[in-house]
Amino acid sequence: MNNTVSVVCASIGRPSLHDLIDNLARCDVVDEIIIVLPPKECCDSNNFKIAFTLGHVRIFNSHVQGQVQQRVFGVRQATKDYLLFIDDDISITPNTIDTMLNFLLNLPGPAAIAPKIKFSGATNTKHEFRVDFFLIILKYIDRVLTLGVPNAPCSLSYFHHPFAVHSNNSNPSSVDWLPGGCILMPRRYAPMESYYNFSGKAYAEDIYLSHFLQSAGVSLYYDNSVYCNTHHDVISYEFNHRLFARLAIYQLSLANGGVTLFFLLVRISSHLILVFSVLLILRLTRRLRIKAS
Repeated sequence: MNNTVSVVCASIGRPSLHDLIDNLARCDVVDEIIIVLPPKECCDSNNFKIAFTLGHVRIFNSHVQGQVQQRVFGVRQATKDYLLFIDDDISITPNTIDTMLNFLLNLPGPAAIAPKIKFSGATNTKHEFRVDFFLIILKYIDRVLTLGVPNAPCSLSYFHHPFAVHSNNSNPSSVDWLPGGCILMPRRYAPMESYYNFSGKAYAEDIYLSHFLQSAGVSLYYDNSVYCNTHHDVISYEFNHRLFARLAIYQLSLANGGVTLFFLLVRISSHLILVFSVLLILRLTRRLRIKAS
């Protein structure tokens, strides 16, 4: 084993890709950088100027558009022992990649690991407090509703973060699923075929990828001590019906018995009722405050 990394970036050609390639090129363990663009997408000379000066950067056009299809295309081109999936709006340091790789090398079995993602965009403290409180409520409802579903793969309330995201533990934590923006794994376990059946924006894609890896015997770890950055604003945690629907479909597809299916349907219905009730209460409260002022 050469213990080096192939980077696969499914990109739409954002300007931030230039900085990402620059960051990756500074990392000694990164031996090849594979950029996969949608079909017929041209390489803008400004965005890809640095790529043309580096021998270990390769740029491809996939046969099918879509983040998952582009990633799979990139996996087929990769040649190194470890593979890093990364989005084109992520900024990462060599130290982060080194730390994650060293952790995987010291494990007895196959594993995948993701760093913390920091958002550099504007945030709303009041909104974050309201959302955190809402997610806490959903978490405890999940604990009650999953009593009849042993080893439930993930909570319907965790749309964007794994369970350990708020952990203060400096050591990597074992989790049920990983955020998809940046994941390091052994290449031999990376998907060679599409693991996602939807077109358009890949809602809940990271849930599907995490399940694919776990089914192959890969353990999942989230490292709260290292991080990468994105210039995007903090993700909006308000109810997203497309994300919820695809996460619900994912869980229903794993149901292997009538009892499990029944409890999953109860969970999904309960979450829908709760979310719409909370949103209705918030809207009515806002209107009352406006009238009072």
